[in-house]
Amino acid sequence: MKHFLLLNTKVLSYLIAALITIGGTGEMLADGSKDLFTPTTSGYRQYLNVTNTLANYNPFPNNGVHKVYVNAGEVIYTGSSVVGLTLSGYGTGSVTIYSPTGVQVAYSNTSTGRIDNRTQELNGPVRPGSTGSNYYTPLSYVATVSGIYEIQFSAFGPVSGNNGTNIPDGPTGNTDLYRPLANASSWTQPVHANSHGLILAWDISVGTSTTNGTLIPGRVYSTCLNLIGPNNRFEQSSFYGKVYVLTPEGFSYLVDNNGMNGASFNFFSNNKGIVSTSGDFTSPPSYKSANTTTFVGELEDLIWDPRDADGSGNVTNKIFYVLPRLDLPASANVHIGGTNTTTWLRQTPTVPTASNGFVDCDNNISFTSNVPGIYTIYIDADDNGNYEDPVDVRLTGEVSSGINMVAWDGKDAAGNSIGANSVAILVRLTLAELHFPFLDVETNLNGIIIKRIDPETHLPLDDYDIVFWDDSNISHDNSQATAGASNPNVTGVDGVSSSSNGHKWGGGPGSGDVNYYGNNKTMDTWTFTYAETELEVQFGDCITISGALWNDANASNTQNGGEPGISGTTSDGSGTITTGQALFVYLVDANGTVIGKSPVASDGTYLIEGVKRLADNLKLMISTADVPLGSVMTQPTLPDGWESVSENVHGSNTATQSQAGDGIINVTTGTTDISLQNFGIQQPPFAGNGEQESTNPGGTAQVSVDPSTFTNGDESSDNDGNVTSIRITDFPENATNIIVDGVTYTLDGGNGTTPWPTTGVTVPTDASGNPTVDISVDPDFDGGGVIEIPFVSIDNAGSESKVPGSAVIRFRSNISGNVFNDQNGLTDNTVNGVNITDALIGETLYAILVDDSGIVVDKTTVNPSTGTYDFYGVPNGTYSIVLSTNDAVIGTTEPNPLLPEGWVYTGEHLGATTGDDGLVDGSVHNIVVNNANVTDVNFGINRIPLADDKLYEVDSNVFTNGTPQSGFPVIPGFQGIPMSSTNLVEYYNSSNGSLSGSDPEDCEDAGSCNGNTGGTGATFTIVGINENTKLYYDFGGTTGVIEVTNNTTIPNFDVTRMVIYGEIGSGEAGDELGFTYTMTDKAGFVSSSVADYIIRTNSPLPVQLLSFTAMKKQNTSELKWATASEEKNRGFEVLRSGDGRTWETIGFVHSLATNGTSTQRLNYSMIDNRPAKGNNYYKLKQIDSNGRFGYSDIQRVYFSPEGSIAVYPNPFQHKVNVAGLNGTETIVIYDFTGKEVNRINVKNINEEIMMDRLNPGPHNFVFIASDGTTTTKRLVKVD
Repeated sequence: MKHFLLLNTKVLSYLIAALITIGGTGEMLADGSKDLFTPTTSGYRQYLNVTNTLANYNPFPNNGVHKVYVNAGEVIYTGSSVVGLTLSGYGTGSVTIYSPTGVQVAYSNTSTGRIDNRTQELNGPVRPGSTGSNYYTPLSYVATVSGIYEIQFSAFGPVSGNNGTNIPDGPTGNTDLYRPLANASSWTQPVHANSHGLILAWDISVGTSTTNGTLIPGRVYSTCLNLIGPNNRFEQSSFYGKVYVLTPEGFSYLVDNNGMNGASFNFFSNNKGIVSTSGDFTSPPSYKSANTTTFVGELEDLIWDPRDADGSGNVTNKIFYVLPRLDLPASANVHIGGTNTTTWLRQTPTVPTASNGFVDCDNNISFTSNVPGIYTIYIDADDNGNYEDPVDVRLTGEVSSGINMVAWDGKDAAGNSIGANSVAILVRLTLAELHFPFLDVETNLNGIIIKRIDPETHLPLDDYDIVFWDDSNISHDNSQATAGASNPNVTGVDGVSSSSNGHKWGGGPGSGDVNYYGNNKTMDTWTFTYAETELEVQFGDCITISGALWNDANASNTQNGGEPGISGTTSDGSGTITTGQALFVYLVDANGTVIGKSPVASDGTYLIEGVKRLADNLKLMISTADVPLGSVMTQPTLPDGWESVSENVHGSNTATQSQAGDGIINVTTGTTDISLQNFGIQQPPFAGNGEQESTNPGGTAQVSVDPSTFTNGDESSDNDGNVTSIRITDFPENATNIIVDGVTYTLDGGNGTTPWPTTGVTVPTDASGNPTVDISVDPDFDGGGVIEIPFVSIDNAGSESKVPGSAVIRFRSNISGNVFNDQNGLTDNTVNGVNITDALIGETLYAILVDDSGIVVDKTTVNPSTGTYDFYGVPNGTYSIVLSTNDAVIGTTEPNPLLPEGWVYTGEHLGATTGDDGLVDGSVHNIVVNNANVTDVNFGINRIPLADDKLYEVDSNVFTNGTPQSGFPVIPGFQGIPMSSTNLVEYYNSSNGSLSGSDPEDCEDAGSCNGNTGGTGATFTIVGINENTKLYYDFGGTTGVIEVTNNTTIPNFDVTRMVIYGEIGSGEAGDELGFTYTMTDKAGFVSSSVADYIIRTNSPLPVQLLSFTAMKKQNTSELKWATASEEKNRGFEVLRSGDGRTWETIGFVHSLATNGTSTQRLNYSMIDNRPAKGNNYYKLKQIDSNGRFGYSDIQRVYFSPEGSIAVYPNPFQHKVNVAGLNGTETIVIYDFTGKEVNRINVKNINEEIMMDRLNPGPHNFVFIASDGTTTTKRLVKVD
């Protein structure tokens, strides 16, 4: 008897299929005829039949259709040996590509797509990196979408009355020209009327991209292959091609045709073969071959059409030329039968396994399956090793994942009770069923070889080549019967190996099979993907196993007086206690499979019925889980807080018990009931816990551990006994040593101490778990911390508590911190700086410790030298610390924070890192002390800055003459002065009129915090501005120059960027110009007082001149000026001087403003008709209505006296000197021909001019004045 091996199941990683070496290239090529007919294939080539003629030899015409999965961006290459060839009177061969939605995307009936010879067939298409005549030129298409494309190969077309499926003879002397051997190095495609529907070579290749010539095999499939072989060699082996069949479960099968011979035949694979009920495709398989190939009225009602989409429980498997690609998707879009749909592709296979089979005393057969599928149970009723006797039983049905139970009546096929006999039962699980119908294959002399592919190695499995068939419906004539033309029927349990004796039919040479057994027959062969488990069962009367559970509190293995039974329910029975949970006793076999169970009753007893006799390697187990028969159980489980301590076997059990208290009783059954299989369980003790608080003495001093530290939280206890001791399980952390009953233990045993035992140290206790010997510890730290002593309690049964307890010694902690002079405050988000000292602050500071109820619990002074403070021995809790010059009284409410005058708090923080507590209030809150020292409870304090008062007394005309620098506006009615003007006399150490102040941390000297040119980092805020004053500041960037208003803050102040404007008519005492301001230090604190900035002028600000010019106009001087605004202006007196010292009035111009006041521009002019020869100096005297006046700037006009210009020497050689100029003339030099040879712009009243570049000879020097008048001098240059 041959049974299948059970396969190991695990998830498989994708591997690349075995390399197919073709034509010596070593390259993995794509799919088509070259894979059926390799250089090593035996037999004859077969033609692809692409006719659409429906006939007995072609009941399922496929028209040359193939499918290929392609990703978007990949390239389809395809062609055949007939593309572009024309048969007169018939047509031209072609190839067509259709998209996944059925749309034609490529077509060729020219030489594009034609395979001309064997070399091109083997080498494949022209592609990147592979070109030349050794490759065929394909019809190609770049896929735009991912999916399954259709390739249709067409030959020369149908013609009425000629089926076109006969291979013609070749010419005389070479009649087999068109019947080449499979491995022939050359072939010739016939172009003949008899074979107008046949194609000798075809190819479909998939390329990775248009730029990469790599081909991807395993993408091409067909659901029905229609082939034609030599029809005059039926007594010979012909077709040895191999294909691969893919199932929807993900399994692949190698199908080796092994020499079968059909003149014209169809081949496909499905899951039912031929159905049992004609016209009902929901019916099961018939498991028989069919005595017909007629489609209409016969096969159309018996076989699901392989050209259609799957449906009604019928699946057509997919036939690949090579091993299906492992990275195919699970499904893809496809066009089938005029409909856009999806179809399955590559699934991850799960190999079925059957396990844990058993039969109970009610004849129920149980087993476990890892997958859903179909079960078949074979019962060898006569136990003779053959499952196919007439009395043997076969049961079948659907199976689900997990435990399955199948009812059986315990009778054989004849209806007789099996009784007390031993029988074998085979449980087989079928996941995939595959049928391989071959239609109109005349002979199959060697038998088809079918092997499943190993999901791990991707190689054929020799042990998985079993096949089945039943040809009993096939009719045959006497010659065939005499010849023994078909193998015996194989429909039993085991099938046969297709490799050694597969499904064969037809006779060979001399057999007398002249009508050929498979002619016009549908020969079905099938196989399964299945697993099985075999059981050997003794039938007859069953026995019982009984016993009880009791509370073995002292683990004596005997139920002493007073030890009650254990109720298996949630209520106590007579003389029992309950665990609060239901209990069960299970009987399991050697595999751990549950084959019997019983609940434990309220009186603690149990009874397992239906136990097979004469069984060994059985076990009884206790469990709180209620699981079904057939489950796997390997360990007992007890209620929470209980443990097994003994097994007391007093019945007829012959197995020896370990007495280990493992909750398991070994059982071997005999022929009588087994009783008194008793389990002892008990409740282990509970470990207590507690703690004590101590002061850390420091150094190596020991701290005694009070016995109550082990129990003052919870006492150790035992519900069904008493506590006798504890075991300290581990060396206490944070301890240097521990002394127990006079023995000093250290972790490693150094310095004469005892090393800590790996099993711990056992300590005797009273009944509550308090140690009765002395214990002390030495902390390995000073100050706050925790030492924890872990332990378990031990009861009088010797059981230890399952959950450990702990004794905790807490040592009070210290708190420390710093007080910083934090000059930059929280601008860096950190409380830091230089530690404060008494020399710096001048008063005593107190750190005051306050508990969470607001009561002072301790206080200390801040160290006057280091700025630090410490609190020692602080109990666990939550605290606040207040920093203050106020002293505090312990036990009273906390005082208010207070600092010396001129000092402020800048921030507080718990920790040395960045951050603060969010409240600048002189207190640090929420300081949690928990068995550890707390450090860096830090405070920041800082002195506030002082802004300087300023008073400048200036002449009013410093405003009149001081025009704003570039970029600042002219403001009607106002005159401006830069704050950096030298007329604003220095105040302290500031630069001119800059804002300034002092700060003890930033700039201690008065005035040293200022806004010198370029800025110093000082920040000022303009608080208020007088009504007669305006301020403008250049903030730079996109802001630029804007007016400064009240409460404007200017960081990094720069004196050169501010202009002060005063209103015309103001500035005298009582009407001063000015504003107030404050200073902000680097910590962000503002000066406590507001400083005054005052400018007092000796007279009101006069009219504001926009311009004043004096120009020479022929023989007169033209004077022009303009005002931006005027206030009480009477007019302008015009003054002239010849030397700039003595002045005379030459005219008076009245104000154009109404009543002498205007905010608009006003333009003025005057002509001096009698200017003096030489220099004329002019200025304006602006006179107010009250008689006050001011002067303008001075302008000069020069008038040259006649002949006053002197040029020498004459003649000259290298240079000339010119005197008597007014500095504005232009000198033009002409040679003796009148040509201009030089032009000089004069800048001085006396000039020395180099003349080396002039040629010798006379020259005219023409002096052109600014008013256009000219003076000419004649000079001669000599060598």
